[in-house]
Amino acid sequence: MAAVNTFVVFRKPGRAWVQGKDTREQPAWVEHARFMDDLHASGKVVLAGPYADLSRVLLVVRSTSVTEAEHLFDADPWTRVKILEIDGVHEWSPFLKPAGWPE
Repeated sequence: MAAVNTFVVFRKPGRAWVQGKDTREQPAWVEHARFMDDLHASGKVVLAGPYADLSRVLLVVRSTSVTEAEHLFDADPWTRVKILEIDGVHEWSPFLKPAGWPE
């Protein structure tokens, strides 16, 4: 079985992002939020949220590879309709972690 590691995933607004609207005002917000809640509940998404200026989203995920981390979001309603798109995935080695963080 492949080791599970920590990755940072950057997403950015896609062509369907509605400028001038907050994250929770974007189309299909409820479906997107449900999808993300499920990833969080499964332990695959540890932290997630937009930059204050809404220019990007930063996610900390647990996965076996860069490819798997990127493809976690393929079924996201916001991916399918181009509200958000992947803007980079990088393996990350956090040194300072909260208690209980997986090794």
